[in-house]
Amino acid sequence: MFGNGEDPFKNEGGFFNNPQLYIEYRNRLREFHDLLYNTEQMYPLLDELAAMIDDPLGGPSIVDADRAMWDYNPILVSGYVNSSKAGHGRFYQQAATKDFPGMVQIMKDYVTGYRAFNTYSADSQIPYTPTVTPTGPSSYPVNALTFRTTPFSGPGSGGGFAAMKWRIAEITDPEGPSYDPSEPRKFEIETVWETPEMTAFNDSITIPASVVKSGRTYRVRVRMKNTTGWWSHWSAPVQFVASKPLSAHVTENLRITEVMYNPARPPAGSPWGNDDFEFIELKNIGDEAIDLTYVSFVGGITFDFNGSSVTRLEPGAFVLVVRDTAAFMSRYGSGLSGLIAGQYKDNSASNLSNSGETVELADYWDGTIVKFEYGDGRGWPQAADGAGHSLVPLDRAIAGQRDGSLNYSGNWRHSTYISGSPGMDDPVLPDGILINEVMAHTDYSDPRRPEYDSNDWVELFNGSANSVNLAGWFLSDDMGNPRKWAIPAVSVPAGGRIVFDEVNDFHNPITEGFGLDKAGEVVVLSYLPGNTQDRIVDVVRFKGQENFVSLGRYPDGGAFWHAMAPSRGAANANPIADVVIDEIMYHPAGTNEEYLELYNPTAQAVVLSNSDGTWRIDSGVNYSFPPGVSIPPGGRIVVVGFDPQVEMLRRLLFVSQYETGVLTPGVDIFGPWSGNLSNSSERLALERPQAPDNPGGGVSWVIVDEVTYADTVPWPSSPDGAGHALQRISADPRYSGNDPANWRAAEPQPARNP
Repeated sequence: MFGNGEDPFKNEGGFFNNPQLYIEYRNRLREFHDLLYNTEQMYPLLDELAAMIDDPLGGPSIVDADRAMWDYNPILVSGYVNSSKAGHGRFYQQAATKDFPGMVQIMKDYVTGYRAFNTYSADSQIPYTPTVTPTGPSSYPVNALTFRTTPFSGPGSGGGFAAMKWRIAEITDPEGPSYDPSEPRKFEIETVWETPEMTAFNDSITIPASVVKSGRTYRVRVRMKNTTGWWSHWSAPVQFVASKPLSAHVTENLRITEVMYNPARPPAGSPWGNDDFEFIELKNIGDEAIDLTYVSFVGGITFDFNGSSVTRLEPGAFVLVVRDTAAFMSRYGSGLSGLIAGQYKDNSASNLSNSGETVELADYWDGTIVKFEYGDGRGWPQAADGAGHSLVPLDRAIAGQRDGSLNYSGNWRHSTYISGSPGMDDPVLPDGILINEVMAHTDYSDPRRPEYDSNDWVELFNGSANSVNLAGWFLSDDMGNPRKWAIPAVSVPAGGRIVFDEVNDFHNPITEGFGLDKAGEVVVLSYLPGNTQDRIVDVVRFKGQENFVSLGRYPDGGAFWHAMAPSRGAANANPIADVVIDEIMYHPAGTNEEYLELYNPTAQAVVLSNSDGTWRIDSGVNYSFPPGVSIPPGGRIVVVGFDPQVEMLRRLLFVSQYETGVLTPGVDIFGPWSGNLSNSSERLALERPQAPDNPGGGVSWVIVDEVTYADTVPWPSSPDGAGHALQRISADPRYSGNDPANWRAAEPQPARNP
C-alpha cells in the first residue's frame, strides 16, 4: 500500500515494531490483493462506481453537470486564477484521452503500480500456495459441491501446519446465465460462506447447498497457516456456475401441505390472539423415512427441527410447526400433540404475516427445499385471510415446490372446512353450489320502494349432479361476518340456477342484510350448519363494476370470471370484447428490456381515457397513460420500463433488439412504468376509471383485462430468462387472460402480429 500502510503511525513510535501486528497486517494485505486489489476485480468495481455518476449509455449525467459548473466557470478565466494551472476546458487535462473515462483509467492505473501505490512484496516465510481441485460432478450441482486441496507445505523457517480456511464467494460474470446488468456486481472479497480456522488438516470440503443458488457464479479457495502465524496466499480459484441440485431424498419428498397464516379469532375471553393458532404442515410424500435433523425454517418463521419433538418423518406422515402449542391444542385437541415438532413463538415478530411474506424451508446440506411468497391480494384464496380457512396447495403444485410452484396464487385453494385439516390430507368435495354471476351496479327507482336506489343481485349455480337444499347457507359481503343473510331453505336442481336480489332478498328490509358497492368489494357464500362441516364455499372479490355489465363465470361454474352482458337466471353466454394484455416479456435474456403489449381485438378504435381520467396498468408495475391515447382496430401498443421519449438510445436499442420497426413515443410505445416485472409470478391488470357515486369522492377502477402469470406449472417456463415471451393465444373474450392454457412461450414480437 502507499506509504507501506503505516502513514498514521509513522510518527507515533513505529506501528510495525510489534511483530504480531506486522504479521497480521501482511496477512491481510496479501488477502486484499488476492481477492480484490487486482485488475480482474478492481477494474469492474471502478467501472461500476463511475457509472453511478456517468451514464454508460451516453445520457445526461452528473459528470456533465459538474464539468459545466466548474470547467467552464467564468472565474477560471479571470484574474483570480493562475492560467498556467487552470482554465476553460482543462478539467480532464491529466487524462491522456482528455475525458472522464480517461480519469477512470488513471484510477485503474493505481492498481498496477501507478505512482508507487502498489508496494506489495512477497513474504519469504509464508506457506506455499495450495491448489484446489473439484471432486464432485462436473455440472456443479448445489448439493454436491466437493473440493480437495493439496497438502500443506512451506519453507522450513515458517514452521509446520497450524490451521486452514476454506471460502466461497459469489462473483458477477457477464457471461454467466444469471447476469443482470441492473443488479449491483458481486465481488469476490465478499464471502458467502467460509469455515472457521480448522486446526486439524482435512484435504476435502463440502460446501453447504443452503449458501448457494443455482445459476449463480462462484469461486472456491483455500489457504493455509503455519505455526509462526503466517497465512499463505489464497489458492487460485475454482470458478463455476452452480447448477440445480441432484435429487436428494429430503428435498424431493418433504413438502409443505398446509399453511394457516391468518386464523379465525378465538371466542371472547380467550387468553390467545388469533395469530397464536397459526401452523404450517409438512408431509413426507416419499416411501422412505426422512431425517429432519438438518431441516429448518429460515424465512417467514424461524424453527429448527434439530432437537425438536419430531426429528424423523415416516413415509406418508405429517409434522406440524405451530406458533403456540397450548393455543393450538385448545382448538384442535391433544390428539395431534404427537405431530407437533415445536412452536416458533420465540418473539413477538415470529409469526406469519397476514398480508403475505416469503417462507423458506431449507436443509443445511441439500439447500432450499421450498421457498415461496404467499399473499392475500387478488387471485389468492380469500377465505384463508382471516375467515378461518388455511391455504392448501393443489395436487399439481406438490411435486414442483422446489421449483417455485407455490409462488403462483393459482396453485393454491382454501381448505375445505374452517380451521383447516392439520395432520391429515385436506378433503376435496365434489362440485356443488357456487357464485356464478354478480351484478353490483344497478340503477333502481320504484315509488313503492323509495328507500332503494339499486337492486343488485347474485346468481348461484349448482354444478353437481344432485339437487342441493340451501338450508344452512348464507350470503354476505364480509368474510368476518359470513352470516349476514340466511338463504331460504329452497332447493336448486342439478345444473340449475337461483338468483337473489337486494330489494327482495339480502337487503330486505334495508336496515338488515347487506348491499353491494359498485366501486368493488366481496361476495361470500357459506354453508354454516354449526358443526365440523362449517365452511366458506365461495368468495368473489371484485373491483369497480360498470352499469349494465355483470361479472360472471364462463362457462357456468367455470374457473374464470369475465365482464359480460347480464344474464340473470340464464346461462352465461356473452363475455364482452375489449383491449387485452397480449404479450409479456417479464425476464428478458441478456440486456434486453422488459415490456408489455396491449392489443385491441375489436372493430373500433379504443380510447384509453374517459371523462373520469386515463386508463392505467396496475399491480406488478404501475403506469398511467397520457390523455388522448387510442389503439386502432387490430392495433398494438407497447409499454416499457424506460421513458422512450427521453431515453432515445434505449428506445433505439429496443427497436433493434426486438426488430419492431419504427416505434413512436406517445403513439405506439409508452413509459416509463414504475416497478419491475417479477421473474417468478406477478399480477398485471389493465384498468379504466369510473366516477364515484358522490361528487368529490375517489374514482373506482374497472378491470379491463387481468393476468396473473408464473414461471412454473401450469405456465411455460422458457419465458423465465431463456429469451421467450409469454404470448396470448386468443383474444376472444370467452378465453380469460388468467387462464394459463391461453398462453404460450414464443419468440418476442412486440408491436407486431404474432
